Amino acid sequence: MCTVDAESLSSAELENFMCRKLPALLREHGDFRYQIMGIMADVFAPKDGFERALDELKKLREDSNQRFEEMNRRFDE
Repeated sequence: MCTVDAESLSSAELENFMCRKLPALLREHGDFRYQIMGIMADVFAPKDGFERALDELKKLREDSNQRFEEMNRRFDE
C-alpha cells in the first residue's frame, strides 16, 4: 500500500494525491474497495434506493396530473 504521511500534505495536495491514486487502489485491492464503499454508503444513497425514490416521484406526478385533469373537466362543465 502507499506510504505517504497524510499529516504532512496540505488539503489540496492530499486531494490531488487521492484523485491520482484512488482509482488504481480501488481496482487492485478488493478489501479496500469494500471498506471505502462502506464509508461512502453513509453519504450516498444506494442505486436501488435512488431508483425507488424516483419511482415514487413519478407516481406522485402521475397522481397530481390526474387530479388536475379531473379539476379541469369540472371547470369546463
